[in-house]
Amino acid sequence: MALVLLVSIIASAASGSGTKTEPAASTGTQAASSAPAQPKAAAPVQPKAAAPKVSKPSAAPKAATGTVAGPSWVMPDLRGKDLQTAQDTIQSITHDGIWFTDSHDVSGQNRMQLLDRNWNVCSQNVPPGAKITPDSNIDFGVVKLGESCP
Repeated sequence: MALVLLVSIIASAASGSGTKTEPAASTGTQAASSAPAQPKAAAPVQPKAAAPKVSKPSAAPKAATGTVAGPSWVMPDLRGKDLQTAQDTIQSITHDGIWFTDSHDVSGQNRMQLLDRNWNVCSQNVPPGAKITPDSNIDFGVVKLGESCP
């Protein structure tokens, strides 16, 4: 039933659009007219060849976008700050261009940093003055407040 409906839609669309569309409709609707439809069936092959041309231009901007230099900022010295302040500073200077920073316990106890304000930054993997970008992975080495940095 759906096939009959589809064939009717294609046939009616083909009759109003011209001879190039008719072959595609008659190929799907009538087996008796397959001889005329075969030469006309070559016409849909040409639009198929044109389809990759459409995808090529869309691929080119992606490549061009990847080569364009993105934003960058200067890494501040955040040693001696509490972890929350260090994270907030990175988000602030990058206008949330870098939203996530990592941290780890440098005391050797492998503790998780649950309340960032309770941790002191001892080290940073990106040195102060270095260029950071949205792709930068910033990791702070921290100890609990009141503990000495190793």
